Amino acid sequence: MSEQPSCSHLSRRTMLLGGAGTVAAAAATSAIGAPHAAADTTDSFLPYNGDNRYVVRHYDVGDTVLTYPTTAARLYGATTMHCTASVNLTGLYIDFALRVEAVQINGRAVPFTRTSWRRISVSGFSIARGSTFTVKVNYNDTPNARCKSSNHNGVYEEGAFIVFGGQPDGAIYWIPSNDRLDTKATYNISVSTPASNHIIGHRESASYYTFSNGTMRNAKIVISRPVAAYQPSLGVGPFAQTTGSWTIAGKPVLHQFAGMGSVPSRLATHTKQSLDYFASQYGPYPWGHAGGSSYGVLPVGAHEGVGSGIYRRSLVDGTYGPSFIAHENAHMWFGNSVTARQWKDVVLIHEGLAVLLENDYDLKYGGLRS
Repeated sequence: MSEQPSCSHLSRRTMLLGGAGTVAAAAATSAIGAPHAAADTTDSFLPYNGDNRYVVRHYDVGDTVLTYPTTAARLYGATTMHCTASVNLTGLYIDFALRVEAVQINGRAVPFTRTSWRRISVSGFSIARGSTFTVKVNYNDTPNARCKSSNHNGVYEEGAFIVFGGQPDGAIYWIPSNDRLDTKATYNISVSTPASNHIIGHRESASYYTFSNGTMRNAKIVISRPVAAYQPSLGVGPFAQTTGSWTIAGKPVLHQFAGMGSVPSRLATHTKQSLDYFASQYGPYPWGHAGGSSYGVLPVGAHEGVGSGIYRRSLVDGTYGPSFIAHENAHMWFGNSVTARQWKDVVLIHEGLAVLLENDYDLKYGGLRS
């Protein structure tokens, strides 16, 4: 993620973690009480994110996103988490800010309650340590309104489009999750939306859309290498877009770029050039998809969605645009592929290394910041 040029990437992340961590911990403490801390967390910086009593290995997400020109977009659907119990379980937490309609454990309806703005408590079941099980969550809500009510980032909406992404609280506005850095999972995400929209996200197949009576699109977004819950991103709306395929250091990679009104020309140019350069220095590009999308206003300057970065248009078009593009693509190696275990280490392992790679790219291609 980035906000300002050069080393202020580091101060941006420090500010983000300090503000979001403090608010999240305070909200959760008031709701569930300090004695729960030892039972459900392993992260000292964001102690009320995630639940270390179980691990999610895979997410099956089936969502419909309805966008409107004048009113808030609505998201409804269901996510099934494929899990393993780390202890004998009679309850668990789910990180999710949207309105939940039902929860099932292994196909059986179970009781649930909201314990904070970002957390659901589930009970009424018994799972033995080491056992695999599924958690299915049904939901229906307006994500942007929910995001604003909790005073956090993670959803951006302007007119007839909506974008999900950000950290540390991006996932909870569209994916029920166990939102810990030390638990990485694979994803199959199916998104339906009116046929006038495009869907932006990581894909591993050229067969992207299917149609039902010409009225809906169904996009299969696949991430087959494990990543943390905040790293997938999604955009839905009437974007301008370009798609195709590249070879990055000998590896075939699909690409997709999008923008409101038009796709910034330098977004594709510097994505391809930076990925080629980083692959030559740090090994094969880790993902099957590359690209990015740009928007008029974002809560942050950019976000390193897996194989599909999110950018503020003014930064892409500005003096430091190539630097921002290189920085977010550096995260495909350091951040998305190699991920810190705890949020306190993100500044060094994610942002510090991305800044070094960004600066190296600037030097390699002739002082792009001048």
